[in-house]
Amino acid sequence: HTFYFYTKDITQDEEACLSLNAAGQRVRPKSPSGPGQICYTHPLTREVFLRKLHEYITSDRQKCPPNDAPPYIYVLEQNDNPDYCRCENCLKLLEKYGCYSGVMLDFLNAIAREIGKTYPEIKLLANAYMFTSDPPQGIVPEKNVIIRLAQLGREWGTQGLRDTMRP
Repeated sequence: HTFYFYTKDITQDEEACLSLNAAGQRVRPKSPSGPGQICYTHPLTREVFLRKLHEYITSDRQKCPPNDAPPYIYVLEQNDNPDYCRCENCLKLLEKYGCYSGVMLDFLNAIAREIGKTYPEIKLLANAYMFTSDPPQGIVPEKNVIIRLAQLGREWGTQGLRDTMRP
């Protein structure tokens, strides 16, 4: 649940990258559990995430021992709560892709394309989880995006029953 770490230090001027709740308020997460998420469609969100991702990659490479390979998978996953952005642009993408996973994937693909220009070996990992678990229509992950299915069953109040013991 790394979105929190990408947004925890944003300024008030950057709060447009936070999710808009049903009451029309931007919600600042207090932890990886939330509350709130990000606005996937705001250009500022992409700027903030790219800047922070570059910082993480640079820091990891500086700390990496000379004979070791630096990390090449970076996790970009939603905070651990069922909130989602209800801004006009996120809702338009929700309609376009048929489910919220398409909105998330549109965001991830944009970050992946940009980070791939500097670091073609870097992969981005995200969960298909809670409100992003249904497969979208009309969009597929970029070659440097990995989607991991987070199996949930009734224990988390999700609809239906998933086989959480499946390997």
